[in-house]
Amino acid sequence: MRKHLFTILLLMITYWSLACSCDGRSKVSVAYNSADLVVLATVVDSQIIHIWSDTLFARSLYNDSQKSMTYREFKERHFSIRMIDYSVEVDTLFKQDTIHQASKLIIRTGLGGGDCGVEFEIGESYLIYAYSESSVVYTEEKLGRSEEELQGIYNTNDCTRTHLRRFRKEDIDEILKIKK
Repeated sequence: MRKHLFTILLLMITYWSLACSCDGRSKVSVAYNSADLVVLATVVDSQIIHIWSDTLFARSLYNDSQKSMTYREFKERHFSIRMIDYSVEVDTLFKQDTIHQASKLIIRTGLGGGDCGVEFEIGESYLIYAYSESSVVYTEEKLGRSEEELQGIYNTNDCTRTHLRRFRKEDIDEILKIKK
């Protein structure tokens, strides 16, 4: 009996440690004011990307005699952050802090699960609260990411109020009141 309880407890701890954790959803006004971008947009495409860390260091750690994985696999596993870039077509622009105004944008997010990534569905319309990709910590200069490269790319996660448009009618109504 003790073994079963221990196993169940261990599985629960493992599950909780892998889960995304937010301090609760902020109010619409707070989410709107803190976001760089608030739009109604339709997802048209997606692509998994790798954001690289120090690959010179990866080369020094890789042992050619390791036949379990190639250098590329080793580098991707240990020295990159995997994310998804979603191409979206803007239906309604509520807020955008940058000069770069376009009808198509990139919304970057984690893969979902423990990294708090939003799992968008292609063809669906969303109310998206996002932040300029240049303000995200992993885009520091040491990773070779310039401001110009990051124009038109925004980042969101499950801790924002981003959700399917059909579930955010109250948010949209409140945003329209805020904008008046």
